[in-house]
Amino acid sequence: MFWRLGFAQTSPLEQLLESDDFTLEQVLEEGDVIQECKQLNQKLVDYLATPEQLQQLLQYIVNEPPEGGGDKEKFIYPYKSSEVLACDIGQLNDLLFSRPDMIEQLLSILQREPPLSPLPAGYFCKVMISLLSRRPEETLKVIEEHRVVPLLLQHLGASSVLELLLKVVAEVEESMHTRAYRSTFSDTGGLFGRTESQPAGEELYSETVNQDVDVEWLHDLHVVDCLIDKFSSSNSEEVHANASAALVGLISTQSQSAMMSHNTSSANSSRRLGCELLVPASTQSLLEKTLTSGSSSCLEHGLAVLVELVRLCSAMRGDASLDGEEPPAPPPSNQDPAGTIRVIAERLGDMVTLLARPPKVPPITNTTGTLNPPMGSVRLKVLDTIHALVTLSDPYVDEQIIELRALPVCLDLFFRYEWCNLLHNTVRMMLEGILGGDRVSLKRCLLDDCGLLARIVAAHERDAETGVIRSRGYMGHLRLIANKIEQLAEGDEPWLQDAASGEMWRMFADGPLSMSNDINDRRKLGDSDASRDDQNLSVELGDVNAHPGSFEFRVNLLNEKLFASEDDDGDGDIHDSVIMEDMEAGPLDDDGPNYGSPTRKDVEDAVSPVTSPAKGSPGGGAKSPKSPAKGPKSPVKGGGAGA
Repeated sequence: MFWRLGFAQTSPLEQLLESDDFTLEQVLEEGDVIQECKQLNQKLVDYLATPEQLQQLLQYIVNEPPEGGGDKEKFIYPYKSSEVLACDIGQLNDLLFSRPDMIEQLLSILQREPPLSPLPAGYFCKVMISLLSRRPEETLKVIEEHRVVPLLLQHLGASSVLELLLKVVAEVEESMHTRAYRSTFSDTGGLFGRTESQPAGEELYSETVNQDVDVEWLHDLHVVDCLIDKFSSSNSEEVHANASAALVGLISTQSQSAMMSHNTSSANSSRRLGCELLVPASTQSLLEKTLTSGSSSCLEHGLAVLVELVRLCSAMRGDASLDGEEPPAPPPSNQDPAGTIRVIAERLGDMVTLLARPPKVPPITNTTGTLNPPMGSVRLKVLDTIHALVTLSDPYVDEQIIELRALPVCLDLFFRYEWCNLLHNTVRMMLEGILGGDRVSLKRCLLDDCGLLARIVAAHERDAETGVIRSRGYMGHLRLIANKIEQLAEGDEPWLQDAASGEMWRMFADGPLSMSNDINDRRKLGDSDASRDDQNLSVELGDVNAHPGSFEFRVNLLNEKLFASEDDDGDGDIHDSVIMEDMEAGPLDDDGPNYGSPTRKDVEDAVSPVTSPAKGSPGGGAKSPKSPAKGPKSPVKGGGAGA
């Protein structure tokens, strides 16, 4: 009723469209123009779906803004134009695909020399992705006829172009996958068999994909080879990163298809671009360009592709599927996961050399000191690659790892860079995988060549001798590795039992390791007594500020007793002796700055009852004090640290 009475205000855009004299710029300046386009305002659509206005919208998208132009010409008009064309307005799309000159105008941005300006490239790719989502068949035909994919590869330095390239590949391969599925589905007669009204051989869901659309053209462009060629020192780091992201995206799609499909060969045939890397020749080309380019950017991003490639090989050549399912079918003849793995393993020596002599990186100074050289992203990627190779359980790979002493080099880096958590996580997972596996050769390499047990014990001794409160960053990882060894030593492996039964290891396992496990287990449960054992594990503490972990447990206990409704006697009084017993876990220092930590006097003041002296007594008065005398600020004030 409210709207019928005419109280609703007419929007400025409606008033503008009702007038006889207005321009496209005035329409784009209205704040609700995009919303009205999404709601298919017929007056607005009729105005925009004219050759003149569409041509002007395209011009704002693909052309660079004029020099000296204002913010409207630089930002508002191009942005609003791209949003209007991405709204899936049927009349606009029909007009666009019916005019070859406008298609050429839209694609003209790709004819420029790289690098593209980020804003026009982003607006163009947004429109193209929208068209691919709403009009895939028509858009793919345009992309094929105008050879858009090679142009996209030329401008791969723009992240928006990478997104468009992956969208094109996804649409093409999804069309092939849908066809393969439909063909298999129709051959089996569907879910309930073929009906009488359905002629034999007629495919179901024929409306989903136009049979006249040829999708083989994409594979004839050798997209994977072009992406591998981007790993050249002549290209920028942005090009390396986007080429790597494109290849990793193709591999990830193929890996998901291989793991989710019971029929791996069917999945491979419909994800052909991802499988092209499984050809040993392609892998060899990638390794050559990655390891010999002399560019740290090529190394880092090329190794990221190798890691995913090894994982894909592991998924495709699995001996058996999970949950007792049948093993996957063998890959097509042009794909050789085992050969690909062998090609990578043959270059493992170059990767181990990179761990010992990495590319030059400027020193890094942080709170722990100066790292010269720092660990660097290149060596982290090499470690990821070695870790992926270790998980393959391949005899030839294991032989190369042992011969090239890859594990001792990884362990040396583990102890050298004390605060690189990414390094520690990778090495720990690698060692735990080897120890928990069934490859005795790698296990003996850890114990004999690496001296793993002796190095774990030596690290704990060195950490205790330094007398520092803060342990080195890898100590927690060493505790997990040591626990894994203790767990496996109780199994059926005599050689590991012999190594773990030595006097040195037993003293460590029954002493520091057992105490550390006990402390960590009780900390998970919030046990306040864990702080006492923590002191015995390192040094005697004179100041609670030196060990935040110890104070954390004490203050929880203080809160419990300071703010209890009544004590054990039920008289409501809190006695100083109760608190003082708990303070024996570590003395609170009264001297020096405490940075907000309570002193012994603070605790005594906090638990002392506040009484008002009687009238007439010295210092007495009519009103009782509301708070104790001012002193050092204590966390227990106002509810304590836990309030």
